Amino acid sequence: MSNKVLIITGMHRSGTSLVSQYLSECGLHVGDNLLTFDSVNPESAYNGHHEDKDFFDFHVQILAKKRIYSFPTNEFRVPINVRKSDREKAVELIKSRAHLPQWGWKDPRTTLFLNMWDEVIENPKYLFLYREPLLVLDSILRRGTDKSILQKPIIGLRAWKVFNKQIIRFWNQNKEKSIILNIDNITQNPEMMLDDLKKKLDIHLNKVPFEKVYSKKAIKEQTSEVLDNFKKKYPREINSSIQIYNQLQELSENN
Repeated sequence: MSNKVLIITGMHRSGTSLVSQYLSECGLHVGDNLLTFDSVNPESAYNGHHEDKDFFDFHVQILAKKRIYSFPTNEFRVPINVRKSDREKAVELIKSRAHLPQWGWKDPRTTLFLNMWDEVIENPKYLFLYREPLLVLDSILRRGTDKSILQKPIIGLRAWKVFNKQIIRFWNQNKEKSIILNIDNITQNPEMMLDDLKKKLDIHLNKVPFEKVYSKKAIKEQTSEVLDNFKKKYPREINSSIQIYNQLQELSENN
């Protein structure tokens, strides 16, 4: 009997760290070698990235070799095509966790590699997370660690579109093994997510108080004044991102 693999992904700053941490508390194995405050900027994490360093390094190294930024703004290079040697490394990563009956990993960059992972894993399951585009951009700017976006914020919004278009594309082709959720709905009703994982994806986890990992102060519900000028400058870009967001909302309602 094969083990169960849950891939947790979505655009950066969309709640993937929070959800990964919570599902870990609920019993999902998300890695033994997780990124810590020693390995990343502490301002860039929600109480720690909760990312398996092996998968993080795998994605980062391929993107670097292909000279693709972690916040790609162009769709023509995604989903990422990988070399045979990299595909073999991916297979080895999966084999090294074959002893685990139920496990997963979280990395936003996985969104750019969905086709490859779907080919090398036997019957993978997917949990896609999304968040309002301007709230994501606001979070990236307040974090202050991504210099190119600080200099040119439109990069962040365009990357949001690339990531979430990939999610929509993949979900439409693989909806039977995928769940897509708005992080706001999860913070309001985390048990709903656990129930969805159990009923649709056969991922059985323990119910743990969400307050163990979540603070309402951590995820803002309104953008800050830092985006006031941006909203005036890029109305068309914002409108097109809202259209994508509305598509995500419709898909989420039909999980």
